[in-house]
Amino acid sequence: MSKNQLPELLKLAEQYFRQQNYALAKALLQRILQEHSDNARANELLAYIIGNDGDLQGAILLLEKATSSNCSPAVHYELGGIYLSIDEDEKAISSFEKAASLGFRTFELYFKYGQSLAKLGLFHQAIEQFTHAKQKNGSSPELFFNLAKLHEYLGDYSKALQEYERVISLEPAYALAWIGGGRILKHQGDFAAALNAFDKALALNATDPEALYLKGNLLRSMKRYAEAIEVFANCLSVAADLPFLFGAYVNTKLLICDWSDYDESLEKIRQQLLEFREVISPFSLLALVDDPGLQLLAATAWAKHETKNSPLFPVNATTSHPRKIRIGYFSADFGFHPVAFLIAEIFQLHNREQFEIFGFSTGPNTGDPMRKRLEKAFDQFIDVENLSDSKIAERARELEIDIAIDLTGFTQDGRTNIFALGAAPVQVNFLGYPGTLGAPYMDYIIADPILIPDGSQQFYAEKIAYLPDSYQPNDRQRPRSVSRISRAEAGLPEDGFVFCCFNNNFKITPGQFDLWAAILQQVEGSYLWLLEDNPLASNNLRHEIQKRGIHPDRLVFAPRVSPEDHLTRISAADLFLDTAPYNAHTTTSDALWVGLPVLSVMGKSFASRVAASLIFAAGLPELVVETNEAYVLLAVELARAPDKLEGFRSRLLTSYRRVPLFDSVKFTKNLENLYTQMYAKSQSSLPPSEITAFEE
Repeated sequence: MSKNQLPELLKLAEQYFRQQNYALAKALLQRILQEHSDNARANELLAYIIGNDGDLQGAILLLEKATSSNCSPAVHYELGGIYLSIDEDEKAISSFEKAASLGFRTFELYFKYGQSLAKLGLFHQAIEQFTHAKQKNGSSPELFFNLAKLHEYLGDYSKALQEYERVISLEPAYALAWIGGGRILKHQGDFAAALNAFDKALALNATDPEALYLKGNLLRSMKRYAEAIEVFANCLSVAADLPFLFGAYVNTKLLICDWSDYDESLEKIRQQLLEFREVISPFSLLALVDDPGLQLLAATAWAKHETKNSPLFPVNATTSHPRKIRIGYFSADFGFHPVAFLIAEIFQLHNREQFEIFGFSTGPNTGDPMRKRLEKAFDQFIDVENLSDSKIAERARELEIDIAIDLTGFTQDGRTNIFALGAAPVQVNFLGYPGTLGAPYMDYIIADPILIPDGSQQFYAEKIAYLPDSYQPNDRQRPRSVSRISRAEAGLPEDGFVFCCFNNNFKITPGQFDLWAAILQQVEGSYLWLLEDNPLASNNLRHEIQKRGIHPDRLVFAPRVSPEDHLTRISAADLFLDTAPYNAHTTTSDALWVGLPVLSVMGKSFASRVAASLIFAAGLPELVVETNEAYVLLAVELARAPDKLEGFRSRLLTSYRRVPLFDSVKFTKNLENLYTQMYAKSQSSLPPSEITAFEE
């Protein structure tokens, strides 16, 4: 073939190509390349044909050969597209960047460029490319869907919702956009609109696993538990392996004390955790197993899942601000919440000559008295509820926070990605979540020697920062009645011994209920006073107690009331019976504060040792036992020995100002000692390591 023949043959090959007569086009192109192997256009066309036949590696070789000569910018674009399809994202980005620099700036280029960047977690850069694409074509539902996902990943929920709504306006049958919008609306607290969005998605596909799972979670948040269980069961029938679905189903049944298939479900969860499966949220697991090893596995899986789209961003220590140590407390619960009830006074007691105290409120402004008190307790109180996770982390870095404290963890409305994105050089898990977060971005967990004894440190991803007494702060400004209210005022029978437990219903396991039944059987005329979280749970518990041979009337249920009224009414009980493996936490402190003795079994994991930590710090170690048998025996003994029980009550009422549990000043100094050690290690570029507060 002469050089004069090449243009004609190439023209003919292009003609066959446009006519989709790929066999003839391929034969001509191969003939051309036998003698003109560097011909860019022939390499480009042949690459398209063989790539379309599935030979992607062969297509890559041809396109790379084309780029080595004087090729059109489209060749770089085509090469980038193939790299994108085989997950060679860095090479795809390089090819798209080259195509754009040569003037190939189409919608398709910017769209695929953005996809490549997003796959590598370069979300801000991806948004920039998608924005360029939007300028080329403002009517692509797929483009706006990708933008919505990126804003959602970054925690910029307002923008994400706007983009999802734009998708739906362009294509109402876009089910994934309804699902995404529903997720955002739930996060924003608009449950009715979120439910409508999930129902719209399910109207398009009644068996969509994600829509079913999210609808089930939403119904659970709305306390429509029976409906949630039904939806989760439907989801399990179509997608049994959906991450965390089975755990959500089991946990929702626990919320109504439905213990059907309890043992089988528990064994399935154990097995799947040991197989490193994403089966249950770590918070839900706390009420099911007293095994810190399994809890670490669950937390690690959850943390990895939550941050899969958020690259870790460690923060270097800085000394550019004044020498005071800057402590940032992050919480979704700065208001009417047990965490706030516990820690409020600590914020006020911090030594302002040594520390600057910042509050980052990631949750709603409840506007209640506690919220107003907290707003005044910090040197700076910053409402960041409507900021994205990345913006909150960025704000903390701008303020040069030295130590960031996560007071929420894996509880409701937790935003742990703030810490994955890097809020401060030192990041600490404290108070809100009773266990390890299993995350590489958390440096310390604040505990005490009872919560995490020697030999158990291996079950925590964080290094342990030990307080000498209990890890739990307390607020001495809480109301405290000096006398017990009457049984009638509390809604209790006038006669008989009253055991009580005001823990959330999901903490009551079948095994725990067996112990309570055994106690009631041995203490004639006694009652068990429980929190009524929902009517379904109360009815199920009445049924369960009757199955154990005890009349349902011996269960008395109390509605939820204000914290002040709760502290007043619980003094009417005689003995608080704790649950295991998930103890009473704030509720234990409440009981001890008003002089109500608490009996607890000390387990193996953090959540099952909290009550023991509090009871020891209140000066009543006699009320902590190590076996279920001892628990039943002591409960019965105390019910039959009113003088002994009254002695415990008297000790609580007379010594509360002296015991470590309620010494907020001492607690704050010890906590600050830990912060000082953390800060010193960080400033010296030393890695986190186990530390213990030493009292001055």
